Amino acid sequence: MIKTTLLLTLLILTSYASLFAQKQIAITFDDPNTYGSPIMQWQERNAKILSSLDKHKVKSALFVCGMRVNDFDGKTLLNSWDKRGHLMCNHSYSHLYYHSAKISINEYVVDFLKGDSMIRDYDNYTKLFRYPYLKEGNSTEKRDSMRVILKENGYRNGYVTVDASDWYIDSKITEQLKLNPEANLEAYKQYYINHIIDRIKYYDSLSLITFQRRIPHTLLLHHNLLNALFLDDLLIAIKDSGWELIDAEKTYNDEVFSLQYQILPCGESLVWQSAKNNETTASTLRYPAEDGEYENEKLHDFVSNFNTTIKKSNPSSLVLNHLTDSFYIFTTFRQVNGCQFPSNGMYLVTEDGVVLFDTPWDTTQFQPLLDSILARHNKKVVLALSTHYHDDRTAGLEFLRQKGVKTYSSKMTYDLCKQYNEKQSEFYFVNDTTFSIGSYKFETYYPGEGHTKDNIIIWFDQHKILYAGCLVKSTDNSNLGNVENANIKEWTPTLKKVMKRYPKPNFVIPGHFDWTNNKGLKHTIKLLRF
Repeated sequence: MIKTTLLLTLLILTSYASLFAQKQIAITFDDPNTYGSPIMQWQERNAKILSSLDKHKVKSALFVCGMRVNDFDGKTLLNSWDKRGHLMCNHSYSHLYYHSAKISINEYVVDFLKGDSMIRDYDNYTKLFRYPYLKEGNSTEKRDSMRVILKENGYRNGYVTVDASDWYIDSKITEQLKLNPEANLEAYKQYYINHIIDRIKYYDSLSLITFQRRIPHTLLLHHNLLNALFLDDLLIAIKDSGWELIDAEKTYNDEVFSLQYQILPCGESLVWQSAKNNETTASTLRYPAEDGEYENEKLHDFVSNFNTTIKKSNPSSLVLNHLTDSFYIFTTFRQVNGCQFPSNGMYLVTEDGVVLFDTPWDTTQFQPLLDSILARHNKKVVLALSTHYHDDRTAGLEFLRQKGVKTYSSKMTYDLCKQYNEKQSEFYFVNDTTFSIGSYKFETYYPGEGHTKDNIIIWFDQHKILYAGCLVKSTDNSNLGNVENANIKEWTPTLKKVMKRYPKPNFVIPGHFDWTNNKGLKHTIKLLRF
């Protein structure tokens, strides 16, 4: 009796622990191709997808549809994936719709074998087959015949657990870019990220019911322009949602991927099949599991509402641009001598919230900036840091403090704000300081006097970003601008200290005007010679 009770207790504890195990997901891609697309040739599209996977140190599974890569360019594309260690898997040759009455079992098998011939010579050739359209047979004969063929050829089902409609969103951004190559795709990016996160949550919750444990997942994406543009943003969002990205090979080693269900029609995701086989969840499912028709109206409404929200923020007074990774530049404006004068700030999106570097200059844009950040990233600003005491850096400090944001500056800036009646930070630091928030670190550095006596710079070592503020002039500038509080004599030695400490920045962000190149340090020294 005691042994039985202990065994039951152990089983309950084991089951409970599995439900709270680390959430893991692998990224898989269907349909690599060398087709043309707006704004990007296939080589760049392919390179960007691979670069994002490299950045996140994850190996994917590439499911190859042979007819899309059956030429020299196609083989070049496949080689680029194989050399990086991604699994090379079979997605048929012709992408036939197995549930069609016009497609016989024999025709489908021949096409499967032809697809296999396209990949078998690659180093990372892996016998996983993903059914086109995720349709595995709408009759017992079709379903079971193909399962026999797979087994005879040493293949397993390359199951998806998280199905989605990235292909549909890609079709819509393609339409937009054909009409206007300069179209703003921010709304589509945000919808895409929200859509994938929603699908991950849905299929994970469904799997917990049907499998009674947390399984490793496989996410289905496509080799398309959408993912060339936004895969990095998506992977960041997935990790921010508490998921660990793992290699596809590790995922497919889990025993759950050996399951087969006797359902008709058979197909969709593995989780969908398990739920269809479960009396409790079967009635809750839709068929097909995912399709463009489910997203059409939602996407249209989201884009319309998103663009309306941005318009209310007056884009002419607030401009947001992506810099790299999770870094963004925001620009606000002030009338100077009858002209709109731009002022740059930056923000960083982390899993623990958003960090602002300097505040808007235009006092009407304090709240619109917070609103825009929340709309784009579903994150609130939690920390703000000002780089010197002028109001183009500090105007919003008191507003942010009242919103619950922790505001910082150097002690010198804090004192000068008080002296010149500018807004002060709530907290200050005396020496050069390293901040950590989420998985990001950055350091403040006071190199000496220049534009002002207190100007500091901020350095992000991992990304080689030098946020220089007004210490550095844009290459657009033909003069030094406001030098009322400058130390002209010390400015050049101060810049040389910065260049010695950070010799090879990828980005140098000036306080005003164009920030798209890293030549500002040398340009400012050149201006100081005259």
